[in-house]
Amino acid sequence: MGTRADFYIKSGDALTPNDWLGSIGYDGYPGGAPSGVARAGSEEEFRAAVEEIADTQRSYTDASEGWPWPWEDSLTTDYAYVWDGTRVACYCFGCATDPFGDEATYERERQVGRVDIFPDMRALANVHLGGVKSGLIVISVRTPPPDDEWPDPAPSSILTNGGDA
Repeated sequence: MGTRADFYIKSGDALTPNDWLGSIGYDGYPGGAPSGVARAGSEEEFRAAVEEIADTQRSYTDASEGWPWPWEDSLTTDYAYVWDGTRVACYCFGCATDPFGDEATYERERQVGRVDIFPDMRALANVHLGGVKSGLIVISVRTPPPDDEWPDPAPSSILTNGGDA
């Protein structure tokens, strides 16, 4: 499943849709594609790290392309990274978290609960269902045909009950 992430630079007292830079549909966890974002020490470093993601990640959606998710804000996104004017704030499903903390730190911060700081993005919605930008992985399961209907020989990609091709 894709680990989605949204990127913001806070420009005022509260986040607005105009603060959103873009999103990725895969590898959005702190040690993945956004590792440079999470480690940024200035707004310039944050912007440069997001630009690097835009240049290297096919799943990147720029703000000019519209909000890519079927939900209304970053409370439902796996991770959101916000440059707040002094540091990078990281949120996991709306809960503030230390992007490089241990599991105990994550659980302690999760107990604090979700923060409602993210803007409503419905006016910018341009949902991508399918394709690399959605982060959506579809798995289809079919009932196999009876044994006497298998092609002869069976395709090598089909495993039988014994695990032989």
